[in-house]
Amino acid sequence: MSNVGLAQKYRSEFLLLTIFWAYVTVTNIMWGMSMKASLASIGITNVFADVNPRLVQHLLLYPPFLGAMWLSRQIAWQPLWRSIPLQLLCGLFFSALGNPAMNVALPLVGMYSWHEFNLLNSSINERVPTSQSFLWIASVSMFMVTYVFGLVLVVGFEYYRRYRDSQLRAQALERSLGAAHLAVLRMQLSPHTFFNLLHTIRGQVAWDPEVAQSMIVQLGDLLRRALR
Repeated sequence: MSNVGLAQKYRSEFLLLTIFWAYVTVTNIMWGMSMKASLASIGITNVFADVNPRLVQHLLLYPPFLGAMWLSRQIAWQPLWRSIPLQLLCGLFFSALGNPAMNVALPLVGMYSWHEFNLLNSSINERVPTSQSFLWIASVSMFMVTYVFGLVLVVGFEYYRRYRDSQLRAQALERSLGAAHLAVLRMQLSPHTFFNLLHTIRGQVAWDPEVAQSMIVQLGDLLRRALR
């Protein structure tokens, strides 16, 4: 693949992943707001993060997401016995960053002071007993699903691009083959050659009818082969 084609490919994948991550950010924020409203209706507050820390969390995770996708593309899928464990480790590494990213986002938006900051252990409301291991598992599970969807999107886009390129190459080959057939047909059936054959057959009709008939049959075979 040329450098221009490679750059265009990476630009397309970058744009696709950016749109996907924007969609993930919006849907996760809406999910967090709906869960927060549902819990508030029964008197439980400050369990789910507000819009601002959740938005900052996804902004912090955006570069690692792109990096994990790039690393996944470098690992590829062959051989499977080696690629599948590496792909899984790549996804787990990205997914494990979800909870620490939220813990960084909370002081960034002013919900915590930096001297209270703990990268691996943070809670939105200290009065609500929340298991940190449960938060890690929930965060890893959610972002692992997101990562898998992003990976499927990129791999599917790659297969679509290859299919499209193969179709374009096939069409170009068909056009080249048609042009070659037309050139052969023109060489075989140029007007000068065709009329010379007719005049030769006409001259043989009176002198040797059997030869003339054989020449007509051969001319018919030539026309059929050329048309095929």
